[in-house]
Formats: sequence, C-alpha cells, structure tokens
Amino acid sequence: MATNNTLDALKNLAQQGVIHFIDFYFAELLQRLASAPSGPLLMAGCLASRQSASGDVCISLEHYASQLLFEGEKDLQADETLRAPPLVQWVDRLKKSGVVGSPGDLQPLILVPDGKDVKLYLHKLWLYEKELCDYLLRQMRPIDLKKRVDYPALTAALQRYFNPSGTAQHDATDWQQIACVLAVANHLCVISGGPGTGKTTTVTKILAILVEQHQALAGSELRIGLAAPTGKAAARLSESIKAAKLSVIETEAVRAMIPEKSHTLHRLLGYNRDRASYYYHAENRLHLDVLIVDEASMVDLALLRHLVCALPTQCRLILLGDKDQLASVEAGSVLADICSFGTAAYSGEIVQLFRQVMPRFAPPQSTARQIPLQDNLCFLQKSYRFDEHSGIGLLAQHINHGQAKEAIALLQKGNFPDLSWSTDTSDYLSQWVLNHYSDYRTTQDPQEALRRFNQQRVLCAMRETPLGTLKINRFIESVLTRHGHISTESTFYPGRPIMITRNNYQLQLFNGDIGLILADKEDNNRLKAFFVDAKGDLRRVSPARLPEHETVYAMTIHKSQGSEFNQVLILMPHRDSPILTRELIYTGLTRARHHCVVISDLSLLQWAISRQVQRKSGLTGNLRSRFEPQQA
Repeated sequence: MATNNTLDALKNLAQQGVIHFIDFYFAELLQRLASAPSGPLLMAGCLASRQSASGDVCISLEHYASQLLFEGEKDLQADETLRAPPLVQWVDRLKKSGVVGSPGDLQPLILVPDGKDVKLYLHKLWLYEKELCDYLLRQMRPIDLKKRVDYPALTAALQRYFNPSGTAQHDATDWQQIACVLAVANHLCVISGGPGTGKTTTVTKILAILVEQHQALAGSELRIGLAAPTGKAAARLSESIKAAKLSVIETEAVRAMIPEKSHTLHRLLGYNRDRASYYYHAENRLHLDVLIVDEASMVDLALLRHLVCALPTQCRLILLGDKDQLASVEAGSVLADICSFGTAAYSGEIVQLFRQVMPRFAPPQSTARQIPLQDNLCFLQKSYRFDEHSGIGLLAQHINHGQAKEAIALLQKGNFPDLSWSTDTSDYLSQWVLNHYSDYRTTQDPQEALRRFNQQRVLCAMRETPLGTLKINRFIESVLTRHGHISTESTFYPGRPIMITRNNYQLQLFNGDIGLILADKEDNNRLKAFFVDAKGDLRRVSPARLPEHETVYAMTIHKSQGSEFNQVLILMPHRDSPILTRELIYTGLTRARHHCVVISDLSLLQWAISRQVQRKSGLTGNLRSRFEPQQA
C-alpha cells in the first residue's frame, strides 16, 4: 500500500509539471521489474531520471536522505509520502530490490560508495563515466619522449613560432608555449582559456609543430581531424584555423598539411539518427593521428565517451575550451571536472623537457606531488582582447571568482567605455535595437548584410518567459516594424534573421547556423535564405526547403556559446530562476568583443553571480581513487 501511495504521489507531481512523465514512468518500470518493490526505490529511480535530465551524472543519496522531496517546487504542498528514508535504510532497501546493483552489475541502477555518501547512477551513465575514466587514466601517461620527440626540431620550432626575434624573456611563463610542449609530450592535452587568450592560434602552432615532428621522425603524412560539438562551433573553428594558418605558419608545405574543414562530433563519428548508433566505435576506429575538439565545455559525458572509444590508441586528443563557461546541455560537465585538477606545477620529467626545449622562458615549478592529469592541463592566462582597462575583462574576473559585490559596484560606477548597465528594459532595448539592427538592411550585398547583422546580438537567459527569446523577438520585430525598417505581413519577410534549430546534412545546414531572408537579385528578386558557409562562400536556400528554424534578433545565452559579437545586450529576467548562475552571466558577457550592455535588477544579478552550477558526477573522485594506488 505504501508503494502505491508513493507511485500516486509521483504521478500527481508529473501531472503538475514538477517532474517529467518520463521520470514517473521510469520509476513505475522499476517497480514492475523489482523483486522487492518499495517507496524508497520509486523515489530513487525518479530522482536519478530527473537529475540526469538536469545535467547530473549521478545523485547523492546522502543529500536527499531523510528529506521531503520536491518540497517548495512550484508552491508544492508538503507530502510526507515523499519523505526519503535515512541513508543506511535507503541503501539497504535499494540493495534488496533486485534492480539496483554494484559497479559491474547489469542492473538499471548502480550504487557506488563514496566515503560517507553513496552515489546512485543510471547504469548507462555509470558505464560512460567508467569508460571515460579508463581512457583518461591510459592517456594521461606521457609518450616515450626519447623515441617520439625530436628535441632539436622542437627547440627550433618553438623559437620560430614564439620568439623569432631571439629576444630573451625571463620575466613570465609563456603558457601558449607550455601548451605546445605538453601537446607534443602527451597523447592527451587539455587547453582551457577565456575569450581572447589565443586558443586557436596556439592550437594552429601545435599542429604545425606536430606536422614537423612527424615528418622528422616518421616521414609520413600526419592525419589530423578538427571537430566541435555544434555546426556553428565547427564552422568557427574552420574559419579560425584558416586565418591562423596564414598569420602564424610561413612554410606553405606545412600549411597544406593542416586541414581547414571541421566537422560536428556527430558527423565525425558517423551518427545514424534512424538507428541511434555511430559508424565509428571501439571496433571500427577513426583513421586519425591527431584530433582537435573545440568548445569542449559543450561536450557532454555520453558524447565524449563515444568519441574516445572511437579513437585509435596512439591518437593525440587535444581538447580546447573555457572551463568557466556553461556546461553541456546533456548530463555531465566533463571539461570542468577534468580542469578541477588544475595546477601550475608539473612533474619533474615535464619540467626538464621545458628546460631543454625553451631555455629562454621561465618554466613553471615542478612538484613531487602526483595528481591525476597533472601534466596534461594548461590554462592560458593572458587575454589579448581584454586588458586592465577593459570593463568586460574585469567584470568577467569578478564573476568567475564569485565576487558579486565587486561586480555590482563595477557596473554601478560606469567607468568603463566597453560596459553599460540599465534597468530600463523597454525604452533602452527599443533604442538599442534601432541603433544596431538597422544598418544591415541598407546594403544590397547579402554577404555584407550577414556580416553586419552578426556584429551584434540580444542575449536572453531563457526562452519561454516574459523576457525570453520568443517574446523579445516579437518585441524587436514590432519596434522595427513601427519605425518602417521591416514589414512582417508575411512569415518570410526581407531582412528576417533566422537560426537553424535542427541539423540537415543534405542541405549542409546545422543547429545554430544564422541566415537572413533577402531578395535574390540573381533569381528575379525571389526571397531566399542566405547563409555563409565555413569557407566563407555565400549559399542560397529556398525558404520552403529550410529545416526547423526560428527568428533570431535575440537568442539564449546557451545558444550563443561558440559565438562572438562586437556588441551584446544581455537581458535578464525580472524573477529569479535556478538557471541564473555565474557561468550563465560569464558566458553571455564574454560573447562581446567591444561593448556589452547588461539590463538587470542589480539584486537579482548579484544573486546570480553568487550561485555556481553544481553538477553531480563521480569523474574526479574516480580518477583520484584509481590514480593514487599507481603512485604507491
């Protein structure tokens, strides 16, 4: 009877929208499969399902033990039926259920002891985390430096790419150069840095050095892959690599060996939507020697696990990203978990390599203390975009450090030309729109119109709220219509900006691609959707053939990841929400190159900066526990 009461209570929550029906149905399935069904099992299954959809890889049973679940959500009345049992009793009931196992068991749910706590996983996520951990433990060991590093060639390359003038620099560590050496010395290299720290320039130099090393030692062609989690990020990586090759690599032969075409990770792995499977996997691996993955903060646990399983054993994997940005939409915050081991001290062996190949620069200190991924991480620290006079740069630092009061004080002072703040949503937004969304309509060249339009963007925290993208896009359309800049009598009106929301490989249009509806002079002024591809070429698509899309004067901060704009207006909601975190504010702020406006109540903004995303996973603990015995 108690079990049925719990099931009824969960069904009631699903009907009220507190949980999703899939969470309820999963709990119900566990009840039917269990040899010893119980209310605690139903609660555990529902929580595991719900939190995985919220980004958690696992749940902490200690956190929920003896608590009244879902209390306070959507003004929910307290229901004692949904009070979780004490931890020891809860774990005991789960173990006796017949559907909850230990690591290695084939059961829907997996229990993993963690000190005084016990973590509960969906089996799939436990397996993905374990396999990713296995990969990291294998790949974190350095390669055989004596056999696979040409020291004279590496020294000469570093001198050529980083210090061509020969001027000694002893006062600071060159972290870009450190990243290059780590990439040569390891199968796995993780490079994190904020906007403007030169991640793409650094990785282009890395690829050039790896090509030269490979030629010197193997005499064969180096197979290089470029990838990113979204079509938009892949296109930006292609553009950045193409530009960086011209600016930093002098040898045409080396340039020719570095590809410019980048793929989405799903495309790289050959994802088949109908079969929900990948062409490349552990039994059919990718033909690569080096793989660069940009915007790694957006890569979820499942996708990264699929990727590493498909990589050849000797393939170098280089992850680029910003650990302080928003995590992936799906479960996991893998880049942040990996970077949590960050240290400015490396092992004696790696520091000795630094001293051999770049004697002009002060290397970071060595340490005898061994920690996971110690020699695989590099944090680029110098911003070439935001200096000490930049309000955007200073505000980003305050946000990352959780210094909410200092951040608010900086906005209130208004001392920086690249940063503004207001609480006036309607009038300020209207004027900003008229100032920034009129210029792109004055040119007859579609490519130039796209370039002008993509110099600015309104960024919203959410989609379906009074200040979410759906309503703000309609508001912006009304402002532009009222002042005669557009006419919205038809769905596809001239000047309408659109964003693709579903990949279409046949048309080579991907989620996040931005286009403009304009008259096509080459086709009797018929309306077409114009896009610029990764090569910089203009593409025309009939509106009738477009995949799913939406108007995009405004977009969510989540959707803006991987983009940069000269001018950004961040529009915060009037009410608090768990989605408002320092990572969200930081990500939105750092999309701006030259100027950012924040429209927000300062007390709400302060609260958001004080709140940090806390995704539950066992990756760091698993790495640490399995790494330490190797050091004994």
